[in-house]
Amino acid sequence: MRLSNARLRELERDIQLEVNFPKCPEDYGFVLRHIAGKLHLSSDSQKFRKVYWDIHGRLIDLTRIMFDEHTDMARKRQLVLQRIPRKKLHPENSHLWWDEDEHGDKMPSRDHIEWICWGFTPDVEEVGRICQRIARQQPPDTETVRLYRAQALL
Repeated sequence: MRLSNARLRELERDIQLEVNFPKCPEDYGFVLRHIAGKLHLSSDSQKFRKVYWDIHGRLIDLTRIMFDEHTDMARKRQLVLQRIPRKKLHPENSHLWWDEDEHGDKMPSRDHIEWICWGFTPDVEEVGRICQRIARQQPPDTETVRLYRAQALL
């Protein structure tokens, strides 16, 4: 049985995709937290985002922090991100990663925001630019000010 050239190229492309998911900066999830809240994402993704932000994305081994009584943060993250269809993460499908906000500015799609809550994005540079734009437009809220003050005391 022979595979067509198109099918072979598709299989090769899928093999090239990374199985591990590099961590994106935790502040992406922090900047996008209001948008994530409005989208009513899963409670697990919101919980992970909050804990990930609280540890400030330090180079702490996520296997040492428990997500729940049975699973550490690294394992939970890996299990969730492995459920993303690999084709969706391929650069040729990057149009699925983006939407536009009410002003016509580029924003991560609903799925992409959920990935960011789990500490992963397939386009770190673009998300970084978007987060900088959002951070400049939004004055810090009281929670942000409180947390920054608490950090200064530590």
